[in-house]
Amino acid sequence: MHILVFLFHYGKSPFFFLAGTSCWFALETKSRKQYLIERLRRIAIPLVFGVAVINPAAQYLSVIAKGNYTKSFPSFYVSFFIKNYCHPNVIWQHLWFLAYLLFFTILLLPLVAIIKDKAIKTRIARVAGLFSNPPFLYLLSLPLIMTEFLLRINNDGNNAFINDWAGLLFYSVIFLYGFLLSSDMRFFESIVTYRWVSCFMSGICLGCLLYSIVVLRVPSTEKIIASMIYYGFSAFASFALMLTFLGFFGKHMNFFNGFVRYAIEASYPFYILHTFPLCLMGYFILPLNMTLIMKFAVISTGAFFGTMLLYETVVRPWNKIRFFFGMKTKI
Repeated sequence: MHILVFLFHYGKSPFFFLAGTSCWFALETKSRKQYLIERLRRIAIPLVFGVAVINPAAQYLSVIAKGNYTKSFPSFYVSFFIKNYCHPNVIWQHLWFLAYLLFFTILLLPLVAIIKDKAIKTRIARVAGLFSNPPFLYLLSLPLIMTEFLLRINNDGNNAFINDWAGLLFYSVIFLYGFLLSSDMRFFESIVTYRWVSCFMSGICLGCLLYSIVVLRVPSTEKIIASMIYYGFSAFASFALMLTFLGFFGKHMNFFNGFVRYAIEASYPFYILHTFPLCLMGYFILPLNMTLIMKFAVISTGAFFGTMLLYETVVRPWNKIRFFFGMKTKI
């Protein structure tokens, strides 16, 4: 269970890093106003659409499948927002990533005018170049370790934004790393060069975390200090895993073809859409007399193809629908 929690907390780290990287390169060619408008179109509109349309439908299927609700969908739709307005994580569900990313994007704007100064950019590049060399590369994990060590013990990590100080600070640091370190490509070259070192370190860390969970029984509310150390160690493990992912991705995925072009465009709407087909499959499959593994296989396979079917028939061909998924207009 704790391994799943670990993946839930830290699995988005590479994506926040890459989001910060994309912001750096976007601001190289766009003004602050252009950048903000483009981010609102790409992030805010899909977030609002997903919260207003996709999530209530998926949640409705979930609650009626459990027998917790018997009224109509319109009745549920109203109560969904009224009951959960103080719990944004329930409302935005898997779209919490977009909510956090939008916050970091807006938070970054005041830095743009400073960073665009050539002298400042040169200094940032020097610092980024310094951290491109081990062991400085791994010293970047220290702010993340301290964040998790000090704050995670009092935070359940539910990505509710409100009072999620650990998550906000952790992901904002990752985002800023991606943004600032993009000023010097030596940093990315270093990630690729030392990918096996990162892989080895992350493997050792995951082994230690597994030992802590199984043998030491942490994290636990009864073992505060041990749990704090566990969370700090988890932060380093997540950082090493992020470098591993980025390193191998940069080494073996540095090509572009028709499939990659299609996948890049489809991945974003797929992410927004997938919970509805997933819950729909669960609604029909879970009551059946099948083994757990078989149910998992059928639901996951059906959800994948169901999401792709929705994307190909409802989203991709129509410019008016593409707008709500943050996609470019199809010419």
